[in-house]
Amino acid sequence: RTNLEDSITYCLSEQACGVRIVFGGKVIEGTRAKKTHSKSFNAFSSINYPYLATIIDGKVLDYARNAVEGEVKFYDKLNPDVGLFKLIPAAKPKLLDYAYMLNDCVIIESFGTGGIPSAGGEFDAVLSKWAAEGKITVICTQAENGGSDMTVYKVGKGVKNRYGFLESYDMTLEAVVAKLMWITAFEKRKEEVKKLFYKTINNDILYFDEQ
Repeated sequence: RTNLEDSITYCLSEQACGVRIVFGGKVIEGTRAKKTHSKSFNAFSSINYPYLATIIDGKVLDYARNAVEGEVKFYDKLNPDVGLFKLIPAAKPKLLDYAYMLNDCVIIESFGTGGIPSAGGEFDAVLSKWAAEGKITVICTQAENGGSDMTVYKVGKGVKNRYGFLESYDMTLEAVVAKLMWITAFEKRKEEVKKLFYKTINNDILYFDEQ
């Protein structure tokens, strides 16, 4: 009941805009929200981004105001052929190969800041094969906070340079999935997908070093 009341309070305030989650007295940017507790009353967290506001005693305490410019544009299509592959020590390259077969894009949840097996092994063969086919790959981290940075370790940097993978940086996994489904519904050219992927929308990505 409190979350519903707080949501209505925020919607009626002057600073309300965009897609946000109001939960546990906090206002979270939709692109930064992640459910981090399955049962807690503080179920949602803001990942790599501050809370936008808090609601106390029916009043909105605003921390960050975002200017909204331009006309709203609606899209009515999403591409469901976006796959997710989570790396574990016993991960099988054949499963990654199958994920590429089924999807236009594959998101790989990597080790640490962006490390994936390489150096001529089976994984390398799968990545090389599908990179040549023009499939889009995005590397994410399995850690909730901090984001990815494939340049930190040699193993990640080498793979990224070799195959031109996209990288999530400070985006949440949920934002990456939704963004790829949106982009690839109307754009399949790799360079154009890259440009749109690194375009900041509703504060979904702030840290990246791509040109």
